[in-house]
Amino acid sequence: VGADPLRGSEAVVAECLRNLACVGAEPIGGTDCLNFGNPEKPEVMWQFRETVEGISEACEALDIPVIGGNVSFYNETDGVDIFPTPVVGLLGMVEPMPANPPRFERAEPGMEIWRFGPAWAINLAGSAFEKVTFGHIGGRPGPPDATLGRAALAMARSLAAEDVAPAMHDVSDGGIALALAEVCMAAGTGAEIEYLDWRHLFSEDPHRFIAAIRPGDADRVRALAAEASIEAEKVGEFGGAEIVFRAGSGRSSVSLAEAAETYKHAIPGRMH
Repeated sequence: VGADPLRGSEAVVAECLRNLACVGAEPIGGTDCLNFGNPEKPEVMWQFRETVEGISEACEALDIPVIGGNVSFYNETDGVDIFPTPVVGLLGMVEPMPANPPRFERAEPGMEIWRFGPAWAINLAGSAFEKVTFGHIGGRPGPPDATLGRAALAMARSLAAEDVAPAMHDVSDGGIALALAEVCMAAGTGAEIEYLDWRHLFSEDPHRFIAAIRPGDADRVRALAAEASIEAEKVGEFGGAEIVFRAGSGRSSVSLAEAAETYKHAIPGRMH
């Protein structure tokens, strides 16, 4: 949102929609909490206006009513304003409720890793990778695509409803690399994934998911992807004690134990 309040706030809504779709839910309403710096500064008021516009456009596109919310201004320290920080909450409805909805811990060794959504995602603008690695936020995030977004959400809901994807995760903060790591840590299994460009691992472009699929269900995944008019492909497999990223003959990895330890102590480590 700091890089582009309009597109960033649309992306916040899009992420909430993906989280609902991962358990098979349709959105039925939302609320928000909008946090900004000093509105007496023109740039802060501009951030606020663009954020409201972005949330409105994203919700109107899917007929989601926003039934409440609040705004907090003057969030600053020594005259330095916080980044614009919209928090969005969406309520979803699942009917009928899947008997066994997707959960990270249901991923098992031998299951395939599938990616669905846009295949070519290399934009790092506004990403966690950009901030952590380069120490700044710049560029402009990719715009959400309403048609593509609906297709990806429809496929995710179908995978959840039919129990074709025992584990499913949307790609957001940290990109595919972090999404995969979170599933692996919850399930207690390593994984190996193929990629074409290293930026694919860390881009946070919208409308993308990864899923754990039983080998025998691959044909059903392809059929659901065709029905939703969305791209889907197998990119790896769960198993082992490492999270491995492979591109051609190149290979990088981290042990599951090391990843879990780093993840668990991230906040205490920063506080020290």
